[in-house]
Amino acid sequence: MTKVNVAPFTVETGDLSAFHTTPDDPIIDPFLIGIVSTFVPFTFSPTGAAVYQLGQFGTAAKKLKQLDLRR
Repeated sequence: MTKVNVAPFTVETGDLSAFHTTPDDPIIDPFLIGIVSTFVPFTFSPTGAAVYQLGQFGTAAKKLKQLDLRR
């Protein structure tokens, strides 16, 4: 199984455009940006992956792209 390091896909910090809001929950707590910025890069062996915009509390809110990596 292939191992993937996420470090090349990370940035040091971002802004509110990295987060997804809804009419029912329109405000992202600015404190959350700092918390997300402290995540540590890791290595994993995926069978699939997806990229999401984050919502309130750093939860996956809006799927942007999904990849099937099975062979």
